[in-house]
Amino acid sequence: MNANIPDMTVCDDCMARETSCGNIRCGLPDDYRCGLIYSPGYPTAFPPSVICLWTIDGPPGSYVTLLLLDVDLPGNSGGVCTSRVLQIRDRFLAVRWNTIHGLCRGEDEQKLYVSSSNDMQLAMLATSNSAEIGGTRGFMATFNISTFIPSRQVDKLPHDAGFICPCGWHLFRRNCYQTFRHNVPLSWVEADVKCREYGANLTSIAHLQEMEFLHVLLVTNVVVKRIADPKLFIGLHDVIRNRTFVWTDGSPVTFTDWSLMDLRTGFPQPDGAKLNYCVAIVMKNVWGTDQWYDVPCDQQDTRSFICKQKAERVTRPGNNG
Repeated sequence: MNANIPDMTVCDDCMARETSCGNIRCGLPDDYRCGLIYSPGYPTAFPPSVICLWTIDGPPGSYVTLLLLDVDLPGNSGGVCTSRVLQIRDRFLAVRWNTIHGLCRGEDEQKLYVSSSNDMQLAMLATSNSAEIGGTRGFMATFNISTFIPSRQVDKLPHDAGFICPCGWHLFRRNCYQTFRHNVPLSWVEADVKCREYGANLTSIAHLQEMEFLHVLLVTNVVVKRIADPKLFIGLHDVIRNRTFVWTDGSPVTFTDWSLMDLRTGFPQPDGAKLNYCVAIVMKNVWGTDQWYDVPCDQQDTRSFICKQKAERVTRPGNNG
């Protein structure tokens, strides 16, 4: 590290390489799967003024886990944060960066942060005007870049041996699935009609393995390929509006994966503040499946939906079975 640190240290997008803004040391230099980040001068005295930006950027479809091992920063007076000089920033699908937390001296050591998708930023904004600049050592953190791994083995064979799907559809447990994006926004009711035109239904989801299979498909189509919107209608609805949800294909409701908290209201889903009667998966991250939300049935606010139909059994010539 450069011992001659200037009064004001500036860096842009310090991604997986040594810079005057401190180091990122990577366990695997070719793809930056893991590493160590620490601030200028760490663990010795903190420079008088530092403006730094570190970007951790993984491949599309991945997510970043950041663990703060040591935090001793300016911006603390009498045990109270007066200036949060280290900011942790997150975004989803290249939407603008949002600060998910800001830190000062001695706060949130050993705290874990998980990004929504493949990138995360750390911004250090410590100027000579910040409180208690002297005598602090900065911060040290480790990061890992991971991808979603189903908690159970999502394996098609031998269940799918001898079954096929229409071109472009995805086979899982003798059913075929596809995401669609219409050219204009449509309602849940209109999406239901569209699936029926394909000889299918808006998808039902019977168990965790099926949800994990769909989540992998959505990470690919929504996040990596960008061929579907992050909000997609599924076939669950409350047909008689008595808080009893059913699937459009007649399957019994044996599994649900509601979001634990609606960020709009603070209530768990289905929304305790305002119950709607149809359901969509609303992707907000790549690492969790629990992203079901109740939505209005007649509101045209997404173009995307997931259809499901039975796979076709392949028979040999002369075989009726």
